[in-house]
Amino acid sequence: MTSRGDDRKIRRWLERKGYTVELANSSHWKITRDGRLVTTTSLTPSDRNSYKNLLHDIRRYECSE
Repeated sequence: MTSRGDDRKIRRWLERKGYTVELANSSHWKITRDGRLVTTTSLTPSDRNSYKNLLHDIRRYECSE
């Protein structure tokens, strides 16, 4: 993602929107909603677009509901 503070903001934002964010064993976040896996993302991404990609995945999921 970005800095540690931004990671916390993203996590809180997702939780306010009704998502569950769990830390998986492989240092990835598992993001679920209503028991369904929405997406996973790395805690230490190598791509600077990872934040944008995560938001795109969330929006795509919300549009499919």
